[in-house]
This record gives sequence, C-alpha cells and structure tokens, in this order.
Amino acid sequence: MIRSHRLAVLVALALLAGFGGREAAAGPVYGTPVAPAYFLSGNTRSSNDPNQLITFGDYTGGAVETLTWEIADLGNDTWSYRYIFTGFTPAVSHLILELSYDAVYDEAGDLSPDPLAVDDPEENGVDFPSGDVIFGTYGPASGNPGFPAGTSIVGVKFDNLGSSPLTIEFLSNRAPVWGNVYAKGGKSSLWNTGLQNLSSSDIQNFIARPNGGSVTSVPEPATLASTALGLVFAAIVRFRRRTASV
Repeated sequence: MIRSHRLAVLVALALLAGFGGREAAAGPVYGTPVAPAYFLSGNTRSSNDPNQLITFGDYTGGAVETLTWEIADLGNDTWSYRYIFTGFTPAVSHLILELSYDAVYDEAGDLSPDPLAVDDPEENGVDFPSGDVIFGTYGPASGNPGFPAGTSIVGVKFDNLGSSPLTIEFLSNRAPVWGNVYAKGGKSSLWNTGLQNLSSSDIQNFIARPNGGSVTSVPEPATLASTALGLVFAAIVRFRRRTASV
C-alpha cells in the first residue's frame, strides 16, 4: 500500500514537471483554441522577428511591419475581432484571413459561407462593400506575389484595401484558434511563419483567427499544474491518514 502511494506521488510530480514547460512542449498548436490570455496580450506579430512574420518584396529590409489583434468574448457565442496593420509600404491592398473549412464550404464541398463567421466587417470604421469580402481558397497566383509554394488558405479575402495604418474589424460566431494570414501590397507580401509549418508547436508562428466549429477548451499550463499539485496533496493526505490508523 505504501508503494502505491509513493507511485501516485511520483506520477503526479512527473505530470507537474511536464506541465511546467512552455507551450512549445505541448505539440502542434495550429487550429487549437487561443487562451483568453492572448486575446489582448502577447498579440502582436512583427516582421522584425522571422519566427513570427515572413516578408517578400518591398516589405523586406525596410520598415518593420506589425500585425496586432484584439479579441473580445461578447457572450452568446459572439466574438469581436480587430486586426491592426502598421508599417506597410506600400499599403496593404488585399488581406487573406484563414477560417476553418466549415465556415466557407458545406459538407459536399460547395462554397457556402457562414454569414455569421465574418459579420459586419469594417475597414478603418467604414463598412466594407459586399463585393470586397470574398470567401474561398487562396494560394500561389499572380495576384498573390510570394505566396509560399505548396500552401493555401481557406478563408476570407478583404479586397480593395489601401489604408495605412489599416484596421479591419468584424463580429463572428466563432471562437479564436491559432491560424494563418497573408497580406499583399503592390508586388510585396507578408505571411505568418506557421503557414509553411502547420506542425509547429510555437504559437509565435501563428495569429489568432475565427474557428470553424465548436471549440473544446484546452486547460492552461497553470491549470494543469494546479491539478497535478492537487493529486500530490491528496496522495500525501491519504497516506498520512492510513499511517496514523495503523
């Protein structure tokens, strides 16, 4: 009996040690839920860090381009998304933001966008013309310079942009997960590093974007650590009670 309690303690301590690491130890993060801690903090990606954003054309070697997001859970399965682009010369002319497959296509594979996935979109506070919000699958093409070969993005294209700095915001019925983005300006472009490595375990390689379906909550490392500590404490208490009764 004593051995079993010692084993329980050792297992819990091993779990605690494992959960104490950074997110990179948890496996691929692409498509997994974005913790609320990253809705407004740790939410900027910079071309100054090749681990975050990759540039092509005039976006390389010049000013530092940044992408920042602000997300709020409004309740009733509604989230607000706000993306802010700064330092882009030339200005962003179109933006492709990833959505999950079922936000764009139906089960038969036909184009059938969910109207609530990107609801009431605005560019710098002005409503988008309906023809400038286009759902589909995007990849390497003459209109997408530098788009990485062998990759694609299923999502929404915000077209005919031109403001710098640029703010795009909308409401969505879909919670945030880690995903991809591509921005084009003139013959230049920029995308997140994870677009070329979906198996990456580093959240810095991705941006937060609306999910396609229901999101299963993933415990934070701190929560998992607390659980492990609880197991250790419970095992010690049981051991002491049994020892005292002998």
